[in-house]
Formats: sequence, structure tokens, C-alpha cells
Amino acid sequence: MKKIFFLFLVISVACIKFVPKRGEIPPGYDKIIEKIPPTNISSFSKISFDFTQEIPEANIREELNAKQIFEFTPALEGRAYWERKDLLTFYPFFPLKPGQQFKCKVNLSILSYYFKNFRPLEVYFKVYDNEIFNFSNVFENDTTSEDKTKQIFKFSFFMTDDKFKLEEVKKGIEITLNGEKADYKLEKTGPRYDIKFSFNQPKNGGEILVKFLKDNLKLNREISLRYPLAPFKKFKAEDLQVKWEKEGPKVYIIFSHPLKEDEKIEDFIRVEPNLELKFSLQGNLLKISGEFEHNNFYKIKILPNLKNFLNEKLEVEQNFTFQLKDIPPEIQLPQRKIYLSSKSNRNLRFKTVNLNSLNINVYYIPIQNIVFFLQEFEEKYERDAYFDYNRTGKPIYSEKISIKAEKNRWIEQDLNLNIPENLPDKGVFYVKFNFNKEDAIISCEGEANEDDYYDYYNNPCAYSYYYEKGKNSAVVVISDIAILALKEKNKWNLWAYNVSSGKPEEGVEIEGYEYQNLLVEKGITNNNGYASFSKENISFFVGKKGKNLSFIRTSASSPPLEPYDLKGEYSSSKKGIRAFVYTERGVYRPSDDIHLVSILREDISKPVDVPLKCILENPLKQKVSEEVNGKPINGVYYFKLKTEIYSPTGIWHANLYLGEELLASHPIRVEAIVPPKIKPEIKIEKEKVLPDQFPLEIGISSKYLFGAPSSGLKFNLKVNLEAADYSFSKFKEFKFSSPYKKFSREEKIEEGNLDNNGKAT
Repeated sequence: MKKIFFLFLVISVACIKFVPKRGEIPPGYDKIIEKIPPTNISSFSKISFDFTQEIPEANIREELNAKQIFEFTPALEGRAYWERKDLLTFYPFFPLKPGQQFKCKVNLSILSYYFKNFRPLEVYFKVYDNEIFNFSNVFENDTTSEDKTKQIFKFSFFMTDDKFKLEEVKKGIEITLNGEKADYKLEKTGPRYDIKFSFNQPKNGGEILVKFLKDNLKLNREISLRYPLAPFKKFKAEDLQVKWEKEGPKVYIIFSHPLKEDEKIEDFIRVEPNLELKFSLQGNLLKISGEFEHNNFYKIKILPNLKNFLNEKLEVEQNFTFQLKDIPPEIQLPQRKIYLSSKSNRNLRFKTVNLNSLNINVYYIPIQNIVFFLQEFEEKYERDAYFDYNRTGKPIYSEKISIKAEKNRWIEQDLNLNIPENLPDKGVFYVKFNFNKEDAIISCEGEANEDDYYDYYNNPCAYSYYYEKGKNSAVVVISDIAILALKEKNKWNLWAYNVSSGKPEEGVEIEGYEYQNLLVEKGITNNNGYASFSKENISFFVGKKGKNLSFIRTSASSPPLEPYDLKGEYSSSKKGIRAFVYTERGVYRPSDDIHLVSILREDISKPVDVPLKCILENPLKQKVSEEVNGKPINGVYYFKLKTEIYSPTGIWHANLYLGEELLASHPIRVEAIVPPKIKPEIKIEKEKVLPDQFPLEIGISSKYLFGAPSSGLKFNLKVNLEAADYSFSKFKEFKFSSPYKKFSREEKIEEGNLDNNGKAT
């Protein structure tokens, strides 16, 4: 019996000696391989092998023959590629089956000449029995309750193992609110699980803890997710701002909480000196209108006992003092580089404020001098650019124009570029505007202190203000063609578009120049408007077709985006992935939904199809929500992010992760005030009506751009009438109309106020 036991022990030890443990590199391979897949992996894992040194034959991101290199038991389909020159990766096309055990054989001799004497490497791993993924959560106001502090917490998730019963899943989840267990409702919709429970917002804040129990749900570890709850702010007026709007100056008071809707605001707001005031309330934003006079000082008093929507009272009187100053004189252009299409009639639009006259100078820069002009122009201050446009161009137009100015109101108008007949359109026009103190209409009492730093640069009553700010300029190109350049590895990709039709432009001759104005490469766009250039030392591209001209600097190789907030491009140095992240607008109010989109690309155009995690952080660096999108559409990921009415204001961040790597941290501005812009709409039953079809019903609706209806706003509906001549095909020489019939061109139909839904008929 002892001999048999001893023999069995020897055999067992011998087996252990030759079969490596899972996760360990087999003997003999540790000289070339540093890391293999772990013992247990996720259903969404890549299967990677990290080599001790770079492989000469490896080309990063090049697609390999996965079936020749990898043999899986059971079989797997996927793609193989080098993530780095020392990192080989197999990416399965589909999530791995939970609990499945795999054997992986890697044919090393195919990868490199240096591995020709190595036998295939065999490794073993197992997929986790169950995983929780695609977390998402939102906080909503409970509209069914009269209690304004009532909130609803909604939480959704997915599990890789779908064999659990609903009651088993509920036993494996614990939710607590500030340490106390919460009674929640669990439902399943398809593969998604939804949790919902309502609660009263804790006055001092706290957190909701969602815990997934390891043993109950067969997880590899316990998962705890924490969602902070902001405390109630003390009710107060937080800020006062003066905004210039189309109809005049408005005063905005921002409160910490929305005010009570039926509160009599006029009983709690006073102004000194006394004025007749009008009030408009939007949540926590109070707009005050009145005949405020320029350069006067005003004191706004907010009296105690003013109530917010929770019936909390303002404890003490608050005072704000402000002075309504003139807007400093200024001229604004759409951007520094402007393309005017043939449909623009050479009209350049600009706007001014508090200016009754303006000096304009136009310089023509011929096509052969464009590169010389661009060498320095964008890298200098405007006042130094004089030497560039005088060296490379010649003056063709100079005039002082008058402006029908209204004090403190922006005036828009067009400048028609008077180009002499003997000049071709194909070229660049440098347009320079300037003004001085005599051109301004502002109130200056007393002398400005030129020695004071603020007065020197910012006081329009000081002459030095005009030396620094009394000018603006733009490079203008009259063309129907625009080009876009983008660098990819060792080549340039260029696209030409017709700005009038929006379609790609074929046959555009594009020339690439070095910085010293040496032509290094030429190309012509194909039927997709595309051309590529292999030279890397190109500083400028110039495109020509007929009378049309376009140019671009490679140091700024993107279309002019100065007017837009498009600072959302990020890249991963490890994975070679580029991301463009944007939201549908630039600023949000607390309680708004934030719609965030991220477009992921490998290199220049290849869509990425990997899970992307988004973690939303507030300005206090607290995690507000976490969500994973594993099903992008052509590399486009969408996240709906929530804020609450009590959310802190400031710069939030949407942090996007590829695995554990932070790909992007996109800033999002959440502020307590949004300028009250509206979107009006008019709906008419028919486009054409006959005299016997009156009366005609016209529907009016309006809403603020942040979503709320424009309830109570005044409307004034007018109609413009035009006479129409009647004629018949058989009597073309006759017009059946009377010159003696006259009517008012503009007629007033109705005026009134929109209802609570922002509508009227």
C-alpha cells in the first residue's frame, strides 16, 4: 500500500513539473515573453502578449493573419495586430462566453525570424463567470410628488450571465442612502436591468451606495459604486450681472435656489434711485428691466422673507451696487480669415458699437506673393503686419465711412469691396479697419489717467486705448473653393469643397510650398475632391481652379473655426486612437441634460469599435455618474449626462476611458445663468389661400433655447402684402390688375401674450 501511494505521488509531481500554472510563462519562453494573458479575463478583454524587446518585423496596427498565428480551443474569431512593436494583440469579434475555459496556442515562428526555433506557446485562461457592465444612472425630480425635495434615483446595468432569476439578482444588490438600506424596485427590459427608488434629498447631502455582492452574483470581486448627493445651499442671492441686450441693459440676479413661482417679487426688490421696474422670473434667475441711465450708480436691495420653491425665507437683507457704463467702442469681424463666395457680391459684414465713423483701407496681394505674406502675417501683432502688406501688396481702396450709430447698441452693416476692374479676383485682399477717439460716441467726464495701467489699456477716454484696440483686420479671399488639410503618418490628405454647393470639388490644382516659397509638390483633386501629398516639409498649400483661389497653412491645418467652440480633439499615444468630443451647446444650467458625443478613429478614417467609459465629475472633483457605451455606431459614441437643480456651478469634466487609459477630459461649463434667447415658430394651415378661404388660422409658439416654453411673452403679429398681377396663357399681353387699387403693405393682425405653454393662435 505504501509503494502504491509513493508511485502515485511521484507521477503527480512529474505532471506538475511539465504543465505550467495558468498565468505563468512556461519555462524557456521567459527570455522572449514578459507577460501573457492572466488566469481569469473579462468577456470583453483583449488577449495580449508582451515581448521582452521590440520585434523587427512588427508594423504597428498592421492586420495580421489571425488564424495562422493563433489557435484557440474552443475556436475564437477575431483580428490580430501589433499594438506596439513589442505587444501582440488578439481582439475577439464577440464577447467571450462567461465561465468558458480556453486553450491558446501562439505560433511564434510565423511572427519573426528570431523565433524560428521556438515551439508554439500554449497558455490557458478562463472567462469570469459573471460581470457587471454598462453602468448608467440619473437623478430626476419626482414630478408626482408635491414635495420639491423628492428625488428619483434610476440606475441601469447589464450582466454577462443572463441565467439569473430576477429575485436572485435583487438578493445580490444592496443600496444604501447615507448608510441606511433603501427599498428599491428592480425590473428587467431585455438584457438590461433597471433599478428605481425615490427619496428625499438630504439637507446636508451624503451619498447613495450601490453594492453588487460577489458570492450571490458569481462575480470575481465585490463592486461598490458611490454617487454623491450635494447638500442644500443656504438660500441667498449669489450674484448680480448687467447684460446689454437688443432692447437695452438688463439686470440679472442669480439666486442659489429657484424662487417660489407665485411670489410677489415687487414686494421684495427695491432700487435706489427709485425707478419703475419690471420683473421676469426663470427658476433661480430674476431679470429686472427699467430705465437705467448711463454712468449712474444704482443700489439694488433684496428684502428679507423672500421665499424660494422650498418655502425657505431669505434671512437677511442683501444689497448690490452697480454702475451702468457705456460699452467701449469696438469693431468686430466674423474671423481673421474670411472667404467670400461669388454669391456674396463682395460684401464683407462687420458690426460696431459706439462709433459714428470708421477708416477703411484695402490692400491687394497678388497670387505670386501669397506665400511671402503668409510667412509672417499670422505670427505678428496687427500693428506690426504693416510691413507685410506693404511689402507684398499694394493699396487699392481707402475711405472714411459714416455709421448711423445709436449709443450702446451694436450696428451691423456690409462693406462692398470696391475692387478695380484691372485686378483679377484671384488673390488675397487685406482689409484694415481703424478708429480713434474722435470717431467714438462715449461720455467722458474728466481726464483719463494715462499713467494708470487699467486706463492705459481699457479706458476709451484715454487715447492709448485706441492705439491698442482701435483697429481690426481680416484677410479676405473671394472664392467658391475651400480646402482642408490633415496630416496622416507620412503624408498629407487634402479635400477641396465648393462653399456654395457644399459638394466636393474636382479638378482643383493644389500646390505645396516650403516655408521659403519653394514649390515642392503638385496635385489635382479627384471626383471626391481629394488629393494626397507625400512631401512632409510643406508649410503652405495653395489651390486654384478658374477664378477661384484657396490657401492654408499646415501649422493651422484645419478650416477656420475661430467663431466656434470646437476644442475637443484628443489622442491616445499608446493606442493610436484619435477622439473628437463635443456637446450640443457651450453652457448648461443646473438640471439640464448634457448630450455628449465622441467620435473615435484609428489613424485618419478607420472607425473604432471598443467599449468607451464616461465618468462625469463636478467642479468639486466628485464623481457624478459613470457609464460605458459598448455599442458605437460607426465609431460614434453618445452619452446622456444628467445634472440636478442643486448641482454646483463651474467647469465640469467628462472623462473618457479606453480600458484604464484616460483618453480625454472634456470640460463642460455649468452656470446659473444663460442669456434668455428664444426660438419662435409660426405655423400656417396652407401656403396658398384664396379670398373665400379666410379666416386663416395661424399658430405661434416659442421656447427658450435651453428648453423651457416662453410662457407669458408678448407677441405682435404682422403680415406683409404684395400685389400680384394676374394673366392667362391665351392673353399674355394683358394684365388683369388695376393701378388704382392701393393697400397698406404691412398690416397688423393681432398682439397679446403667449400662454403657459408658450403658444398662441
